[in-house]
Amino acid sequence: NAIVAPGTTWEISYSGSAGDQPSPITGLAAGTRSYTLTGLTNYTTYEVTLNAILSGSPIYTDTVSVMPTDLLLYLPIAAKE
Repeated sequence: NAIVAPGTTWEISYSGSAGDQPSPITGLAAGTRSYTLTGLTNYTTYEVTLNAILSGSPIYTDTVSVMPTDLLLYLPIAAKE
């Protein structure tokens, strides 16, 4: 997982059909390691962006294209080796 500075929060945004959560989802604690997006439409393509926010500015950004199905979809969006 990405290592972030103290005071950093996560922001998740997505484009595509609206789900149960508004986009962007802001203020997620830096310690958050998973988040479930619910209400997305199966077999619809979504662009999902994760931002690490520090002092109101993104310091880390990653975007992926995903398509949920009726099966569980695991999205490892922020990984650092």
